[in-house]
This record gives sequence, C-alpha cells and structure tokens, in this order.
Amino acid sequence: MCSALIISPFSARNALSEFPDAVPYNKIMDFGGDYAFVDAIYGHLKMKMARENIAKVLEEKISEKTITLPHAMKIAERILHGNPKEVLLNNL
Repeated sequence: MCSALIISPFSARNALSEFPDAVPYNKIMDFGGDYAFVDAIYGHLKMKMARENIAKVLEEKISEKTITLPHAMKIAERILHGNPKEVLLNNL
C-alpha cells in the first residue's frame, strides 16, 4: 500500500476497504516500506496521508457496523506499526 496512498489516495482507500474482507490484516503494511530516503518518510508522516486515509476507511467500516471500534484500532495498530515491526525484526 505504501506509494499507493500518494499516487491515488482514492484508489488506495478503495483497496484498503476491501482488504479486511479478503486479506488477513496481519499481512497488510500501509506505510513506509518503499521509501529509500529518511526525508521522504518524515515528510509522509508530517502530511499524515497514511493515517488519514486509514482512518477514513476504518471510520466507514465502523459506521457500516462491519467492524467495531476496538477491532478498527487493532487493525490500524497492526498495519501502521505491528506488521512492519514484525517483518523488520524477523529479517535482521
């Protein structure tokens, strides 16, 4: 998902909206995996693109009652922090 949020936020949100129904959320990384420069990572974080798009998708899922708030929070934590951390630590 990494660059998709920059290239086409609308398409990225659509894809992310479908992922929880088709892909285990412990397999989704939504930020930072494709940056070669620390400056780009920092810029992306400051612009909050990933967090805002993830929040929009999860907010829709909550309002549709397809997921609960605690489950949405767990998904967000995993795709923004837990999953990338797990991959990086397992590949040291």
